[in-house]
Amino acid sequence: MKAQALAKLFRRMAQHNVAKAKSHRAKEQEHRDQEQHHRGLAEHFAKMADMAKSATSEMKDSEADPATLYRAMAGHHEALADSHAAHADSHAQDAAEHVGAGEACSECAKVFSISGKAVGMDDRDELMPLPEGLSVIHGDTPVNKLVPRAGMRELPTPDENPLYAKIFGTDELG
Repeated sequence: MKAQALAKLFRRMAQHNVAKAKSHRAKEQEHRDQEQHHRGLAEHFAKMADMAKSATSEMKDSEADPATLYRAMAGHHEALADSHAAHADSHAQDAAEHVGAGEACSECAKVFSISGKAVGMDDRDELMPLPEGLSVIHGDTPVNKLVPRAGMRELPTPDENPLYAKIFGTDELG
């Protein structure tokens, strides 16, 4: 593979990792905001539960205790806040991993870029020789070739059918 192609690949991988890190940072901030929102609601419902303690003496036996309901709502929002905090921590860790991967890819891109220039390689030179029988230069024959099955009629040629030439790009005019 060419040194410059590898340098380009690693630059693209570094850009990808930077973009992923930014995405995780944004998601982390969203979860931190949601965590604060739910913590605020939990505090609000806890205060409501404290205020509702006095109302329980005036209630009938068949009615639900509002203090208990408010405490349940406070517990629910506290659990949601904890969940958002855990998600935010996870996104922070993922962002840090992507930053590290991006830095590593950037270093690899620099190494391949410098190493190719240091030994006098250009875009046509190979970093490693190709195995015997393989070449980067190939003939004019198409890679995909129609092979007739046994008993099949002869395949048409562009000379016999102009539509065939236009479909497969051998038509000089079209």
